Amino acid sequence: MVPFLVPQQTTLDANGDGVATYTARVPVQINHTRVQVTPPPGQTATTRRARALVYACGWPLEGTYSGSNDQSDTRHVLLPGETLECRWTGGDPGATATLIVRGVSRSDLR
Repeated sequence: MVPFLVPQQTTLDANGDGVATYTARVPVQINHTRVQVTPPPGQTATTRRARALVYACGWPLEGTYSGSNDQSDTRHVLLPGETLECRWTGGDPGATATLIVRGVSRSDLR
């Protein structure tokens, strides 16, 4: 097993929405996810609180109303080509939203 930590970022659009996607290239076990939102350029803090929802292969798994600085230790197994996606809604336009995925590759999964 090989550990990994991958951040996926997006800039929230004019509606304060955005999507960050992690796509597995090999079989993986995701052990930890974290979401965060940093203020848009020129701001020192966010003014609107984005909601974040996490999906695996298009199916809803979990979410947070804070949209930022929240984390989960729920384990997920993804096979090559499958995705873990975070969708933010209602945040500050121009803010940077990040999904951080931590886990291990699993050669025993097919």
